[in-house]
Amino acid sequence: MLGPSLVRGVLSYFDFRYIHAIVFAGAFLLFAVSSASVKAQSCEILDSCSGIDSLPTATVCEADDCACAQQVECYLRHKDPAANWPKVPGGGIALNYNFFHNRFIETRISPQSLKFWKRYSKRPNEEADMPDGTVIFKSGYLPKDNNVAKPDKPALSSYVFVKIDGYCPDGSSVGDFCLGGDWFSMEVANGTYGILSEGTIVDEGKSTKCFACHAAAEKGDWLWQLYSKRRYP
Repeated sequence: MLGPSLVRGVLSYFDFRYIHAIVFAGAFLLFAVSSASVKAQSCEILDSCSGIDSLPTATVCEADDCACAQQVECYLRHKDPAANWPKVPGGGIALNYNFFHNRFIETRISPQSLKFWKRYSKRPNEEADMPDGTVIFKSGYLPKDNNVAKPDKPALSSYVFVKIDGYCPDGSSVGDFCLGGDWFSMEVANGTYGILSEGTIVDEGKSTKCFACHAAAEKGDWLWQLYSKRRYP
């Protein structure tokens, strides 16, 4: 006959195994749901941009991040900013000192907004407010295999900020304050790397990855390169 202490030990053992099984099953279910969510939220560029030649409205972007990003990408595909848009002052290809955006970065801006960039860069005491429709376009390059001091073209990714009048989706505002102002962010993978494949759009919308960093540059209209050249201590 089993003694009381032995019985308690056996029961404790099976209780532990039971609890462990529940925790494992729960973790697996959470992983499966998370994976399904990631797949469901996957966003890719459109095969055809027929009929899309303008930037989206705030209404479109607040309703569907991916649809907004796809329209932005189509607009940029038509404009070809890497070839046709002006670089911001000091925005030529250079080493990137940030953790994000690849090792080399080139920064261009929609032509109609260049004069505003130049204006604010010369007025350090004036709070920057770029016009609606402004697009900041960054090309991100990896270093060459045989010379890490030079960028390997073409760009691995395109990083985009678009200022859209009134854009502030649910969950982005605190009272009258909207994190990142009217800016919509996105990254377009131009090549295959990591979990991203060519033609994939990520971090679209009010990306925490983007705006957790850019939040500190609010006085430069959330643009680090403009802010730091004017105000960085």
